[in-house]
Amino acid sequence: MPHVLKNICYEQDEVFTYLLSPLCEYSLSELIEDKDCPLRKILTDEKRLQLCIQFLQGLTEVHAAGILHRNIKPENVLLDADGNVFLSDIGISRQLPIGKTTMGTLCWSSTQSLKDVNKYKKSSDIQVAGFLVHYILTDGHHPYQTMYPFDRDPPGLMTNIKKGQYSLGHLPNKLLHSRVASMICVDANARPPADECVQLFQTYLRVGEDVRHTQEDVRTTSGKMPFSGRWTESLMRLREGKGNKEINGLIYNRLHKIADGSYGSQIFVGLKDDNPVAVKRVNSDFVQTELDVFHHLQKHVMPHVLKNICYEQDEVFTYLLSPLCEYSLSELIEDKDCPLRKILTDEKRLQLCIQFLQGLTEVHAAGILHRNIKPENVLLDTDGNVFLSDFGMRRQFPIGKTTMGTLCWSSTQSLEDVNEYKKSSDIQLQQQQEEGSNSSRGIPSS
Repeated sequence: MPHVLKNICYEQDEVFTYLLSPLCEYSLSELIEDKDCPLRKILTDEKRLQLCIQFLQGLTEVHAAGILHRNIKPENVLLDADGNVFLSDIGISRQLPIGKTTMGTLCWSSTQSLKDVNKYKKSSDIQVAGFLVHYILTDGHHPYQTMYPFDRDPPGLMTNIKKGQYSLGHLPNKLLHSRVASMICVDANARPPADECVQLFQTYLRVGEDVRHTQEDVRTTSGKMPFSGRWTESLMRLREGKGNKEINGLIYNRLHKIADGSYGSQIFVGLKDDNPVAVKRVNSDFVQTELDVFHHLQKHVMPHVLKNICYEQDEVFTYLLSPLCEYSLSELIEDKDCPLRKILTDEKRLQLCIQFLQGLTEVHAAGILHRNIKPENVLLDTDGNVFLSDFGMRRQFPIGKTTMGTLCWSSTQSLEDVNEYKKSSDIQLQQQQEEGSNSSRGIPSS
């Protein structure tokens, strides 16, 4: 177990037992929270990912031995002089099957353990491990926190864990959101096993290298990391602070508008706790359906759906926050000067279709019809990964009356009878988009 701090041996006298283990330098809590910790000099973005991977490798080793850790928290992750990670203090761990036990520190408790102490499983370790991964990557933030530092309000944090109300807005980019979300979701059955978590972050470390280097090249003079080249100027101006609107750590400015939406809504470039986000501003009189869907989707892992991270409200408006993407599918296909077109090979077009269909699969699996599929509602990040967005007209089953999406992207059934919209209607619109992509290259439909 290379990443587990095992005892070397033990000695005993008349009263005590002495357990001997290798001597480590610091705990993860000291590394993250003590800004004077000498090891912080090695704490680059890449090193943070390596810490996550080694920690998850340690958890994989523990689970492979048939043991649940049950007490994962920053104090129980130790580092040697080179910054290598060792999972320690399995003092309240149990071999399977699990009976009654005292849980770890409450801020590092799983949804299941807060509801029923006897329901702790491997998936419970995974959820808390996701909390810790987020803690490492965001330099001390807890995804379920109500304030920062997170330990200022443990009751509020635990309430959020029980309800599944988390925010990933402090993560550096969208590529990490789906990985962390899959670990910390409320649905225990949806969480990946530890070895798959290792693979998820190892893959990110490999394929994300070029993206991180690009972001480093456009780092602003303030030392903050903008999301992308396209929005760099808007983000820099927001950080200058002139004429901004501020609400609970959210900053936006009407001068930096991305688009207009339905029912008078508008979408802006924004910052939430200094992290780039897209801000959809909606009159609070018309936002209840979107809030219902927001809460409904929090329990679902949806890697190719652009879900809202969180929302803020003032006296008039509700502000729905989501990851900031680069371009829409319509811009990619129709704007011949779009920078992402350089990656638009035949193989990439097929990958776009597959990722879009995966997003639609995720939506349907959540019991929702999209009802507004069109190129403007399919967004892409800096790598050209696809995210299905804009569920302003979507409904949970069963479907009642509604206004259809842009008429050029309407299904046969919705044009004949507005109440006949079904999953198959979403599918027909998906096929229209594929044929539209092909026709832009002169390929006839079959």
